[in-house]
Amino acid sequence: MKSYKRALSIRISGKQKKERISDLQYKLMQFRNLLIIFNQIYYKNYGYIVLNESYLFNLLSDKPYRPRDTKDENGNIKKSKEEKLQEYNDILQNIDKVQELKEFIVKLKQQKDSVKNVHVIQSVIRQYISDYNSYFKSLNEYTKKPNKFRGKPRPPKAKKLKDIISFTVELNSNSFEIIDGRYILVRLTFDDENSRYIKVKLPEYIDREKIKSIRIKTIGTDAYIDVVYTKKIKIPETEKQYIAGIDLGLNNLLTIFSNNPSLRTLIVGGKEIKSFNQWFNKEKAKIQSEIDLLQNQINKLSKDGLNIDNLKLQIKTLINKQKQLSAFRERYLNNIFHQITRKIADYLYETGHKKVIIGNGAMSSKDGIDLGNKTNQHFVSIPFRKIIDMLKYKLEEYGIEVEEISEEFTSKTSPFANLNEVLEIGEEYLKVKRELKNTDLSEEELNQLKEKEKELKEQLNTLYNGKRIKRGLFKDFITNKVFNADAVGSYNILRKVAMPLINNTKLLIDKLSRPVKLKLKDLLQVSRDFVVEILQITGSRQNRVLCKIVEGYNFL
Repeated sequence: MKSYKRALSIRISGKQKKERISDLQYKLMQFRNLLIIFNQIYYKNYGYIVLNESYLFNLLSDKPYRPRDTKDENGNIKKSKEEKLQEYNDILQNIDKVQELKEFIVKLKQQKDSVKNVHVIQSVIRQYISDYNSYFKSLNEYTKKPNKFRGKPRPPKAKKLKDIISFTVELNSNSFEIIDGRYILVRLTFDDENSRYIKVKLPEYIDREKIKSIRIKTIGTDAYIDVVYTKKIKIPETEKQYIAGIDLGLNNLLTIFSNNPSLRTLIVGGKEIKSFNQWFNKEKAKIQSEIDLLQNQINKLSKDGLNIDNLKLQIKTLINKQKQLSAFRERYLNNIFHQITRKIADYLYETGHKKVIIGNGAMSSKDGIDLGNKTNQHFVSIPFRKIIDMLKYKLEEYGIEVEEISEEFTSKTSPFANLNEVLEIGEEYLKVKRELKNTDLSEEELNQLKEKEKELKEQLNTLYNGKRIKRGLFKDFITNKVFNADAVGSYNILRKVAMPLINNTKLLIDKLSRPVKLKLKDLLQVSRDFVVEILQITGSRQNRVLCKIVEGYNFL
C-alpha cells in the first residue's frame, strides 16, 4: 500500500456562497498586488526584496518579532535567532527611511484587517514567495539554456483585478472542520460579530481523517473548494515488462508507440480540442473587441463631461461574460482530459507496461520553439501540462513509472539512424545558436560561429537520414519507406531512454507505417477491451477483417 496526495474539486453552487468566496478572493488578490508593489519599491531603494515569510507577516503585525533558530535536517543551527532579529530590524530601519514604503505598510495592514483571516493572509504570502523562487529558478535556467524560453522570465507583477481570471489560496486545518462526518465547514473570516463560512457536503469515499488542507479556487465566474487528502492505494501485482513512448501534439493529441511486439501504434486525434480552442479564442476576441469599443467611447465622452454610467455597466457585463466563457473552457477541458487519460492509463496497464516516457516538446513549444503564429497560439491555449499530470498520477496508481524527457531532434531523425550521434551533434548545434545571441561578439567571432552553425546544420541534415515530406508523413532515406511522422516521433522518444527496443525490422516498419487512429469521440465511446483488441498485431485474416470493420465506423 502506498499513500498518494489527491485533490477533489467541488464546484460551489448558490449565489450567496459564490459571492462570499468571490469577495474574499478579491481582497486577497488586492493584498497580493500591494505586496508586489511594496517589494518593487523596496528593491528600487535597496537592491533586494524581502522574501522571508516570518519577516513579511510580522511587518503587518503589531506584536514584537520573536524569532527562533533555523535548523537543518541534522539539527544544526543554520541561522540563529539573533541573526534573524538583526535582519528584521535592518528591514524596519530601511522602511522608516522611505515614506512610500511606510505608506504601503499601512495599506497592507488595512487590507489584511479587511480580510479578517490571518491564516489565508499567511497562505498568500507563502505563495507569493514560492512564485518569486520559481522566477529565480527559471531565470537561472534561462542563463544556461535560453533556447528553452520564448524570452527572459519576468518576475511576478501586480494585475488589475478585472483581468485576473483564476486565483487559488490554500487553507490549513485552522480554517475548516468536519461536521457530523458528512460536511466540511470552511471558515472564510474570523470575525466574532459577523463570521462568514460555507458548508460543503463531502462524498462518502473520502476518509475524513486523511484530509490535510483545502483550497479555495475561482476560475472565471466559477468557485471551487479543493479538498486535499491522502489516499492509500494498493499497487496491482501483475507482470509488467513493456515500455511506451508518448508524443503530444495538436492534430494528433497523443501518439503511443510501445515495444510490446503484439501492439500497433495508437494515435488519439486532437482536432476536436483544436476546434474547441479556435471557437473559444474567436468568442473571447469578439467580446474583447466590444469592450475596447466601449472603452474608446467612454474616453471620448468623459472628455466632454457627459454621463458614462451606462457604458461602464455594459463593460462590466461583458467582462463577466468573458469570465463565464473562461470558466466553461476550464470545465470542458478538465472533463475531457480526465476521460482521455483514464482510457490511456487503463490501456497501458492492461497491455503490460512497466514504464512510460512522455515527450514534453509541447511544453517547450509553448516556451521557446517558434512554430508560427497560429501553431504557437494553439500550443499556448491547450494545457498540455494538465494532460501530463493527469496521466502521470493515474499511471502511478497502477505502479507504472513515468518519465518526462525533451523531444529535441526526435521528429526529424530516422527511426533507423544513430540517435546518439544526432543528439551529440544537436547539442553542439544548440550551444552555437545560444552563443550567437551574445551581443558582445566581434565581427570575426560572429562569422566564425555562423560558419560553425552552418557546418553543424549540414551534419545534422545528413545524420537525420530522413525528412517530413507532407503533413503527417516522414520519408526515411535508410529504408526508402514512408512512415507516420508522429509514430516516428514517439518511437524516437522511446529510443532516447531505452535502447535497443525492437530487433525485428519488419515488425518495426509495420508499427511505424500502420498506426491505429481513433477520433477523440470514438475513444471515449469504445470500451477498454475493444481498444486493446483493435491494436493487436496478429497478421491473421481475422484481424485484417476487424480493422476494416473498425474503419467502417470511422475509428481509423
